[in-house]
Amino acid sequence: MESASISIPQDCESPKRNLRPTASEPSHSISTRSSLSLPEKSGWLQKRSHHLFHRWQRRYFVLRDKTLYYYNKPESSQPKLSINFDLVTVDLNVDNPDNPAEITLTPFGSTKPFRLRGKNETENKDWALALIYHIEASDGFRNSKIIDKPKHKFWKTPRISEEKLKEDARTGDLLLFKSKSLKAKLKRGITRSKYDYIAMILKWGNGKIGIIETEEQGVRINMWEDFMENHENQKYKRIVYRSLEFDRNEPAMENLEIFLKEVEGKMLTASPRKSSKKGKKEEDSNEEGFFCSELVASAYKAMGLLSDDIPVSNYLPEHFSSGKQLNLINAQLGPELLLDFSLA
Repeated sequence: MESASISIPQDCESPKRNLRPTASEPSHSISTRSSLSLPEKSGWLQKRSHHLFHRWQRRYFVLRDKTLYYYNKPESSQPKLSINFDLVTVDLNVDNPDNPAEITLTPFGSTKPFRLRGKNETENKDWALALIYHIEASDGFRNSKIIDKPKHKFWKTPRISEEKLKEDARTGDLLLFKSKSLKAKLKRGITRSKYDYIAMILKWGNGKIGIIETEEQGVRINMWEDFMENHENQKYKRIVYRSLEFDRNEPAMENLEIFLKEVEGKMLTASPRKSSKKGKKEEDSNEEGFFCSELVASAYKAMGLLSDDIPVSNYLPEHFSSGKQLNLINAQLGPELLLDFSLA
């Protein structure tokens, strides 16, 4: 991943001096979202299969932030389906408004409706009302948004638009990359990983975002506007976003700020396992350099999110994907959301 040298816009303070939350910018909320007042709901529902025999299948559903997810089981980290009401207009119908036996959701542009039912009419009514609240608060309700034909299985992969990413992203969130190059493909094969690169997001007080990443020239900050202007996104087959949920308190942000000051410009080592020599106690922040996953792991350690018992050199991009169970301290990563640049 190429990166221009650090260039902070004049109307934006240096990220190293503006990582801590201020009185006017609470650590847990960068921007006001209308969805904060929406009811969250979760539980088991039956979903009508689209397969040959059209059986009812029991699935665990979660309704949150104008998106309906379903999982095979509650402890699953990655949903099997998601319908983001901001990204597609959805028509909701019930067979009987007073005592609904079934709820039908039909995304515009799709010929396959989603038919759901709970264990009784009361549960169906509760779910229908909650869905109405989320749908009517969404962009898809205010503006007609139709699924393109090539995306007939749009809901199989949870997505996020670039605009939504810039709005929602917070310091500590992650981007995972699947590169197009042959070298990257070989790297994924050797490490048995879906991804070959990872970067951590930083967010400024004025809403701008950047990523702290490793380059041949060393550790640097790449502003997102530069990333897009230089068409760096075109080098990747896939970019996914994972939000980090934790208390962004002042001590955590101060420690991250100190860490960033220490590592900026630090050069890469020759091997991602160089620091893991037997019998040597690792000093994470004083190594000669960082590979991408080591950099993220070190930043997470600085914020108190990873145990000191595991060396940062043990981490690969795959460890931060939804396919792995990353043991974070008082924090968790959200599901993988495909960054879809075609979405408005």
